[in-house]
This record gives sequence, C-alpha cells and structure tokens, in this order.
Amino acid sequence: MASPTVTNKNQEYIIFSLHGHGLAVDLTKVEEIILPVDVKPFPMSPRPVKGVFKCRDAIYTLIDLSFFLNIKAIHTGNANEPRIIVLKSHETTVGITVDQINEIKTALKDDSPLSEEDSLNPQLFPEQIKTDSASIPVLDVEQLVASLKVEAEKLSEF
Repeated sequence: MASPTVTNKNQEYIIFSLHGHGLAVDLTKVEEIILPVDVKPFPMSPRPVKGVFKCRDAIYTLIDLSFFLNIKAIHTGNANEPRIIVLKSHETTVGITVDQINEIKTALKDDSPLSEEDSLNPQLFPEQIKTDSASIPVLDVEQLVASLKVEAEKLSEF
C-alpha cells in the first residue's frame, strides 16, 4: 500500500466546528462570515434548505450542512459562537450555519483518503488538510451546490 502524500502547496482554510466535528473550507471560497441573522422559510424548498436570508441587499439560500453529513450532534462543554459562512461557487452564493469558527490556518492538502470510521460524505469532503494536531476534512463548495440541485430536482419530480 502506498503511503499518503502531502501536496506541497500551502493554502489558507477556515476551520470550523459543526456538531462537534472539525471541518474546513478553502478561504478563497468564503465571501464573508456573519453573525446569525433572521432566516425566512422558503416554501417548497429542498430539505437541506433552512430558508433564505438577506445580507448587504442580497438574498442568499441558507443550507443545513448537517443534512449532507450523516453525523449526530456531539455536545461539548464549550460555549458555541454560531456564525453563517457565506460561500461562493462558480454558479451561486449560499450560506451555511456553523457552530463556531475555530481559526484561519495555512495548511497543506493531505492526499490520504478519509478514514473508514469517518461518516462524512466523501463527495462533499474529497480531501483533507493536515494540521499539527489532526487531519481535517475540507468541504467542496462546488459539490455542495451540485448536491443541493440534486435535492431540488428530486422535489420537482413530485
């Protein structure tokens, strides 16, 4: 079995917590991070859509990332500081709610696959980064938007 390799290019990532799990997103995909805002339900929307919210005169879809993760909430003793990360893809801009922003970190991509015990969706988290203390799965924003479209198409079939 070949040993995992680490890509030589450092990139910046936002590392955040969701239901007790450490996750990351490429900083170049982040438009901004905001405090939680009023979210309006959007009738007949796919299940992962929490609703829509307004930020700086634009309206964005808020996605429930935990819908795609297949993970259960783990209660830690730490007080959470929930935030909305506004993410931009090639096609659209969406928001995800996270429990806490942990840090912005420059890290190397780790080409080793996610562990079998990690129940994260490998399509949404195809790679991970290596930090001093752990390997952290990285969210693929383009795939998140594509998955949302699939859920919307399922809804339109009814």
